[in-house]
Amino acid sequence: MRVHRAYGLDPTVVWPRLWTVLPDHLRTDISTAQLAYTSASTLTGWAVLYGALGVVWWPAVAIGAVLGGVGVLRARAATATVGDLVETAADLYGPALAEQASGPLTTALGHEISDRLRKDPAPGVFPE
Repeated sequence: MRVHRAYGLDPTVVWPRLWTVLPDHLRTDISTAQLAYTSASTLTGWAVLYGALGVVWWPAVAIGAVLGGVGVLRARAATATVGDLVETAADLYGPALAEQASGPLTTALGHEISDRLRKDPAPGVFPE
């Protein structure tokens, strides 16, 4: 992920903490994009069900194909939007998280913050 390469932040570890420093409008935008992805996934699920129904009722195959195509296109768009918004959140508010933790956001500090917040040590950090 570009956020990890640029700042050294491990998104899976840092995201819950970063979420707390985001303004409401950005959190709303991210939640809306996640909801769009969920809706697209639901639509794709319906496509699968219609495809199965196609075994006994042939028009269901066409309905399933259309729903599947629309669902996949919507899911791709929603995924891109969520990714852009998460990257924006890290770009704009990662420094605020870093200042609360230690200082200006650098790659070294990003790695340090990720390591500090990680509950399980990274592989190879502590020999067994």
